[in-house]
Amino acid sequence: MHPVLFEITILGKTIAFYSYGALLGISIFFGWHLTTSLCKKAAIDETVVGYVTILVVVTAVVGARLLEIAVNYDSYQGRFFSALFSTKQEGLAFYGGFIPAVLVGALYIRSKKYNVWQFADCASPAVGFGLFFTRIGCFLAGCCFGSVTESYPAVTFPSGSPAFTFQVRQYLLENTAASSLPVHPTQLYSSIAGLALGITSLYLLLRKKRYHGQIFWTFVLLYAIFRFMIEFIRSDPSRGQLIGLSTSQWVSMAGFGLALFFLKRLQGVASRKARG
Repeated sequence: MHPVLFEITILGKTIAFYSYGALLGISIFFGWHLTTSLCKKAAIDETVVGYVTILVVVTAVVGARLLEIAVNYDSYQGRFFSALFSTKQEGLAFYGGFIPAVLVGALYIRSKKYNVWQFADCASPAVGFGLFFTRIGCFLAGCCFGSVTESYPAVTFPSGSPAFTFQVRQYLLENTAASSLPVHPTQLYSSIAGLALGITSLYLLLRKKRYHGQIFWTFVLLYAIFRFMIEFIRSDPSRGQLIGLSTSQWVSMAGFGLALFFLKRLQGVASRKARG
């Protein structure tokens, strides 16, 4: 755990640069360049990609914060704006950012007369690689931690970390302990999954694409499966609960159903066009 990357002092005031913010910045920069490159192959204007990237990033960050704050409103009372614009990992709910970002990006791309599904396919690998980088940031920040386990590769977090504080509140640990109980490094599991999704999406886009929307909805389908499963071994209290399932599990089930519907529908449309 290393939440603060480094600090600088200006005019007597210390400014912290957070690891999560740095990894988020890397994911945005990498994703923008990758998406721009893939969109060139699809004849989508580079300027359009730049503008939609700005819109999507701002929408995603704000949406992710808002969902996190909404699910855990009591924890954020009195510090709404500081949490909303913090460069710490105060809480970024992936689905809270992903869903509105997709909608805003789709509206902008459509206004520029490009095929929305074609652009979504080009952007999908960047989302996977973005998860790879940002979940490493989560690990360094100590958030999004897993449940207690003795199995390999369990990790412990230091005193004062989110995992340590949660376990003390759950009476699993004395507050005088030096570190948390060993937990699943769910952040690293998610990072590896993001890398796998990025590579898979890129391969499908360049080698196996048959119709517009195929890569995007395949990404949604695979991520929904992974996210539903990993929620069972996450233990951070900021996920929300409804009838025994977390907020993300309910969204994952909806995403899975939508992905199946659109994959079948878009494939059918492409087949009919091919037959003339």
